[in-house]
Amino acid sequence: MKHGITQAEPVERAGNAATRWTRRHFTRGLTLSTVATLVLLAMGRGGAQAQSDTPQRAPAPGAARKAQKALIVVTNHDKLGETGRKTGYYLSEVAHPYYALRRAGIEVSFASPRGGAAPLDPSSLNLKDEENRRFFEDDGLMRQLTRTLPVASLRAADYDAILFAGGHGTMWDLPGSEPLARLASQIYERQGVVAAVCHGPAGLVNVRLSNGRYLVAGKRVAAFTDEEERAVKLDGVVPFLLASRLQERGATHTKAANFQPHVEVFERLVTGQNPASARGVGEAVVRLLTTRAAQSQTVGTVTVVARVQARPNTQEEFRRACIAARDATRREAGCVSYDLHQGVDDPTRFVMVERFRSRADFDFHLQTPHVKTWFETTSPLAVAPVDVTVLQIVD
Repeated sequence: MKHGITQAEPVERAGNAATRWTRRHFTRGLTLSTVATLVLLAMGRGGAQAQSDTPQRAPAPGAARKAQKALIVVTNHDKLGETGRKTGYYLSEVAHPYYALRRAGIEVSFASPRGGAAPLDPSSLNLKDEENRRFFEDDGLMRQLTRTLPVASLRAADYDAILFAGGHGTMWDLPGSEPLARLASQIYERQGVVAAVCHGPAGLVNVRLSNGRYLVAGKRVAAFTDEEERAVKLDGVVPFLLASRLQERGATHTKAANFQPHVEVFERLVTGQNPASARGVGEAVVRLLTTRAAQSQTVGTVTVVARVQARPNTQEEFRRACIAARDATRREAGCVSYDLHQGVDDPTRFVMVERFRSRADFDFHLQTPHVKTWFETTSPLAVAPVDVTVLQIVD
């Protein structure tokens, strides 16, 4: 018994917010009635007043797993600087990842900064490549690339991965698209995969996470190298050298010899150096999504029981912070329910019970700004670090 709370399950304690939430103990084989019992024990004999008045959104038992969805982003830009030559998306950097994703059963949509027609770089029309030819001769696919979705109309919650296809055109329009940067950031922070190949990483140079850091900062990335740009004599045509710009954003640029395949996977960021790397990028995205799907299908929802005691005379401020966190968490797509309980006999004691559809949804929750804000606000008000039990529930 600590602070009047019976610790019915193992609890991990740590000294800072990040480790308190990431050191989690999963217990299998529990029932929902066990969780209810745990909450009653946690509140002690004095009872509790529940601050939750919203019915929980129960997961659909036995529902078929939805197909994963990926978005391939292409350029709308068709002018190669002042050369008078045409550019656009590079065919193999669309076709090769597309077929890798489709072979794995992943649904694919096409988008661009403005939407509508996406120009094909005529220099990439190598129809001796079997997948290039198959893609180019598929009227349905080519029609989709004349009717690409505008990125401003898309929701991160609808996609498991986003892939920036290359082609020199990307250097002009992807970096300045704020809706595109926002979409990529949100997909990544929802535990999705972000990928890019060749000049596609131009779409990453201005992507910032919710903490203000560039997405590529501190990560290993591959992209069309400065040496390759000089080799094709376009270093004076493109608006910037891509590899150098990524390094300015804090990335560690890795590379192979000119025009040789090279794929870099860092956490959920997949990047490829050049057209020869396009198939490998698609296959790496498939591997990450396969792992993500397996984790999300771990049997049972995830329930979090957090117990904490506020310092005397701070319980109202503490309660307001908890309500703000509760309301923000309920808006997460993966949140089933969030109940806040405050002790009756001792109103300084709080128990928060959060339930998520899957472990992947819980992992996304840990990265949200409102979790960080809650810890920053309540830590000075708490008697001791929060006790957290994370349970894998078998429904």
